[in-house]
Amino acid sequence: MNTTTKKVYNSIDIAKFAAALLVVAEHTHPFGGTALNYYVLCLARIAVPFFFVATAYFFFRREKPDIVAYTKRLGTLYGLWLLIMSHNVIQRFFIDYEGTLWLQIRHFLHCLFFGATWWSSWYIMACIIGVNIVYFLSRRCHWSNLWLLVLGLVGFAVCLFTSSYTEIGRWLMPNAEWEEVHHLMSTKYYIFPSNSFVVSILYITIGKIFAEADWQSWRVFASKRQAMLLCIATLVFGMVEVHVMQWASLKNDVWLFLPIFTVLCFGLLLMTDVNLNPDLGRWLRNLSILIYILHPYFARFVNPTLFGHKSHDIWQFSVSLTESLIVASLIIWLSGKIPALKKLY
Repeated sequence: MNTTTKKVYNSIDIAKFAAALLVVAEHTHPFGGTALNYYVLCLARIAVPFFFVATAYFFFRREKPDIVAYTKRLGTLYGLWLLIMSHNVIQRFFIDYEGTLWLQIRHFLHCLFFGATWWSSWYIMACIIGVNIVYFLSRRCHWSNLWLLVLGLVGFAVCLFTSSYTEIGRWLMPNAEWEEVHHLMSTKYYIFPSNSFVVSILYITIGKIFAEADWQSWRVFASKRQAMLLCIATLVFGMVEVHVMQWASLKNDVWLFLPIFTVLCFGLLLMTDVNLNPDLGRWLRNLSILIYILHPYFARFVNPTLFGHKSHDIWQFSVSLTESLIVASLIIWLSGKIPALKKLY
């Protein structure tokens, strides 16, 4: 890896850490029930698309991507945290969920592939399934990036009309059919495409395109200033979109501005060289995934149990983030002495 590439990877590591902080904000609502909080939540949705693009970029940038090793590594990560969070999983799927054992198992399997079994787990499973789909279609079925983009856009449209543009989806289907779809997704199975591999395919394809393109071809902006202005303009568009579409939203996970901003932001990062101590860059990279995994555990279980604090506010954000940073740093430090702990991130 040359020096320039290392500097660019540093910029991505820093962005990953910032994205992890946005995810904490997304789940802890630092500004409570205010209007500002709603906009912060919507803009924080930038984080997960960025994670998808970065994951795909590093996977497909390898000369010979090893899909088996990739799947095994993320599968191990998922399985270990599933074991650690097993008390919540058992409570949610086999104690609180009413029905026969078969219905409980079926609900668990639905959430395993189309939702979350433990807090934040959907992203890891979406990476596993999404990268495998894109890899198989491109390497085994010889799909071009154009066709992968079409598939990704179809999936994105499904997510859009079952999330932030719910009322538009209602207009596109007979009312009875739409109510049935809504019931199956939100009540019976609690399945939302926007929290599954369906939404990941577009972003993974974008990451693949970035990885396979000639390095210099991504310097398409006249300057970094121009790139930053385009990013800011897209954010402004996002704010307008969020404001206009509040009335139509069942959820606020998916917005039209997100793919555009993600492409512009990642392109800008590839133009940005950052000098960073290699150990610090590695630490930030590892912290980002651990913060992503840990923070809901503190916000939704530990803090309400220990402090009786269930509200979403700046206290919840600050304390959950601090707890996650401490535990994540401890895991990373201990992994230097116990290498097996590296499987946790």
